Amino acid sequence: MMTEVPVSKSRAMKIGVLTFHSAHNYGAVLQAYGLQRELEAHGHEVEFIHYYSHQLEAKNRYKRPLKSPKDLVAKSGYLLFSGLLKRRFERFESFQQNQLRLSPRYHTVAELEAGPTEYDAYVCGSDQIWNFSEGASPVYFLRFLPTDRPAIAYAPSFGKTFEASSAPEHLADWIQRFQYLSARESSGVDFIQELAGRSVPQVLDPAFFLDGEGWGELAAPPLLQEPYLLFYALEMNARTNAIIRYLSDTLKVRIVIAGKGGSFMLGRKTRIAIDSGPAEFLGLIRNARFVLSNSFHATVFSMLFGVPFLTIGHSSRNARMESLLSMAGLGARLIRDVSDLHREPSLCNVECKIDLGDSMKHALDISRNYLNNSLLEIASRRGAVEC
Repeated sequence: MMTEVPVSKSRAMKIGVLTFHSAHNYGAVLQAYGLQRELEAHGHEVEFIHYYSHQLEAKNRYKRPLKSPKDLVAKSGYLLFSGLLKRRFERFESFQQNQLRLSPRYHTVAELEAGPTEYDAYVCGSDQIWNFSEGASPVYFLRFLPTDRPAIAYAPSFGKTFEASSAPEHLADWIQRFQYLSARESSGVDFIQELAGRSVPQVLDPAFFLDGEGWGELAAPPLLQEPYLLFYALEMNARTNAIIRYLSDTLKVRIVIAGKGGSFMLGRKTRIAIDSGPAEFLGLIRNARFVLSNSFHATVFSMLFGVPFLTIGHSSRNARMESLLSMAGLGARLIRDVSDLHREPSLCNVECKIDLGDSMKHALDISRNYLNNSLLEIASRRGAVEC
């Protein structure tokens, strides 16, 4: 369990955090919770700047408007599983409201510009808040604030590997406004260093601030008592189909489907669990016999719970998984297609124990030191000004 090391009251601060905490996405919500726990463990008051746009709210909703007859076919999955998706929506809303410390809601950038200025320090991250290929918002670069406000970038991700020459012209200026910079992936470190011209540490996703025991306290009870393979896919394609069928035939256990993909497996021994909220998602991974996914955070929590897993490479965004698994010495668990399992059938061994090892412990020390030392420097400067 996480060891709490409180700071003196004179160094404790009120910290505003900006990240994707409002998205109904397991990793986004849980990494936010992990960061909150770490900051609170050091005596700080934490508040997520609750930027929740109307666009994101519409995306989160389980009911999607039907604008044409074509939509009836395209959104048939939502109609078929509407009850489960409604429960998923409610579980996410409940988790976010009850587990995360939220500011009043801000719907627009204009509201932000008139709003949250009362924090001693600002932390942006983690997650893909700086993925400019998908239109990274200026909000997550604190463009709504004066540039003299102390700001820390903790483990932001660009989602995939970019060359500095491909960056928008404004990006270097946006990044430079942060007094403290870090990145979650090694490719992000290189990218930021070239743009900012200063040294940048690689730090871990905030989910690693809690160990398996700490996350287990938040996890929902087991969904099933029998052994099962958890399948969670954010991208479905022929490669993924072939791999899940191979594992299903090899392991001969029930398949629990946590994502919206995988309906093709309904003819097999399956259980649909797309109604899972964040706590249920943790419980599904913790109690699985084996986890198969192409999700970064499903990989993270499999590692933390010590559950045997395989991660399927994404068609275009592998930098996150490659960086993490290479650091942990688990690179062989990132597979591209079913031929990898034919060549190395031991990867399917459910008795294999996942051990994070010394390299991850060292990386966790670096991550904690970066975050906490940055905050201590800000607190020291604030104290000097107040004197």
